Amino acid sequence: MREVNMIPLHSLMENNIYPLYVLEERFKPGGSIIRTNWDYEQSIIELVINDQGIHYLMHIPFYAVQGSLDFPGVTIRLEKPYLLNFEHPESAKSDESDALDFSVANPGLNRETRKVGETVLRKVEELLLPG
Repeated sequence: MREVNMIPLHSLMENNIYPLYVLEERFKPGGSIIRTNWDYEQSIIELVINDQGIHYLMHIPFYAVQGSLDFPGVTIRLEKPYLLNFEHPESAKSDESDALDFSVANPGLNRETRKVGETVLRKVEELLLPG
């Protein structure tokens, strides 16, 4: 099993409030976002972002501030995002490619990994925040 780094990131979108449908529209796959998953039970937006052959999995926790996640029209507040990264070359296919343990935390993250995480986060923020 490959090692996965969890990187909490400070973000300008943290604590911002959005109608959920706006995020669903803006986080559709395209550009550097190659997949989007919505986990309403755990209240996490999961974005898979490709940057130079490495896939980054960004989790953005959220909670409802108006309405219910069970009904259309809910408004949510975003919490502190975090990034998980792992090497996943596009051409490599193996039985272990999906066997990733995202619960592994690495306290010894280096500056380069954090810098890449912040770059990926800025790409996501550009989709939400006014220029």
